[in-house]
Amino acid sequence: MRADSHKIAVLITDGSSMDNVSRPSQSLKDAGIEIYTIGVGRADKSQLMVIASDPIEVHMLFVRDFTLLQTFLSNFNIKPLKDKIGRQCETTDKIDIVLLVDGSSSITFKDFNDIKSFVANLVNTFDIGPDRVQIALTQFSTRPRTEWNLNTHTTKESLLEAIDKVEQIGAGTKTGD
Repeated sequence: MRADSHKIAVLITDGSSMDNVSRPSQSLKDAGIEIYTIGVGRADKSQLMVIASDPIEVHMLFVRDFTLLQTFLSNFNIKPLKDKIGRQCETTDKIDIVLLVDGSSSITFKDFNDIKSFVANLVNTFDIGPDRVQIALTQFSTRPRTEWNLNTHTTKESLLEAIDKVEQIGAGTKTGD
């Protein structure tokens, strides 16, 4: 993450973590990272509340199923992009966004594709570039796997191609790791 950027993490999950989430999420918050959580279906709301930054009502979204992920784009006001999400965001601010995507076996193939579609739509709302918005993606299950780092893709087109190539990990859910 760039020293002069607004730092954001967005967690997307549908279950309950098999490990501790409070210590790792507090470490991120202490490092100045603003954490948004998106829970789907059977996601553990109490864990999402622990992970999310304050105020919870701004940083946590819960949806019934993966097809409703798109509501994130209209319901979340990511600072400093307040009132800009949902349409092309052009900002002079440097923003680093790390997407933490649940790739465990509790996610069906269709649901994982809905997640990828959501990520592509999210990317399409931003002005991507080395001096603007950078987006990284880490998929987690029993172990985390970084799909790409913040400075890997410097264009929207490159990010969209990378999203298309992401393959689900499977296995258990260790959100804290």
